[in-house]
Amino acid sequence: MEYLLDSADVNSIKEAVELYTLHGITTNPTLISRENKNYKKLFLELKAVLKGKDFHIQVTEVTFDGIIEEAKLIKKLVGDSVYIKIPVTDDGFKAIKYLSKNNFLITATAICNVNQAVMAALCGAKYLAVYINRITKNGGDGPEVIRAIKKIFIDNNIKTKILGASFKSISQLNISILNGCDAVTINPEMFKKMLFSEITKKSVGKFTEDFESVYGVNTTGRNLIK
Repeated sequence: MEYLLDSADVNSIKEAVELYTLHGITTNPTLISRENKNYKKLFLELKAVLKGKDFHIQVTEVTFDGIIEEAKLIKKLVGDSVYIKIPVTDDGFKAIKYLSKNNFLITATAICNVNQAVMAALCGAKYLAVYINRITKNGGDGPEVIRAIKKIFIDNNIKTKILGASFKSISQLNISILNGCDAVTINPEMFKKMLFSEITKKSVGKFTEDFESVYGVNTTGRNLIK
């Protein structure tokens, strides 16, 4: 199971890398534009913070030739291990097929149905970013799409990883993981919410209260062991 942060905010990523076992980050043109920084310098800054963790960068070009050219520039700038995110349009499928045959790591993105996922995998994508909440908002069932993709992949021995994306709630996230996501990418706010429990908070508070009732306020085990 892999957890990725869906963000281009350097501070949020730096904090997550320090606190947790983070597999990497995903970005898209919207997240990049929110930072309002020099485009090239931001990528290099993010690469430095990641220290070798996975970096998924989405192309902004929409034509086959444009996608190929942009992918080459991204790889030259960031390095061979970068994942090029390509939306599953007609030109996108063509670019995924071409680039995957030429030693590029590809993440197919904006996947909203089972057939898009299967075709992207057959074209050579290593990851499939499936838009869970956007599927659900448009009358489908995002987590069930994950289940269907996973079954097809198991039945046909397809090794492409399913990357759940576009989550609205923790419940939606959890069901998607149970239904077969190999990885999930989550915004910083939801990432913290995912790991928080009021029960945990109260339990830790009770431990401290009980300990201090015997050994004194602001006393810790460390103080007593010294």
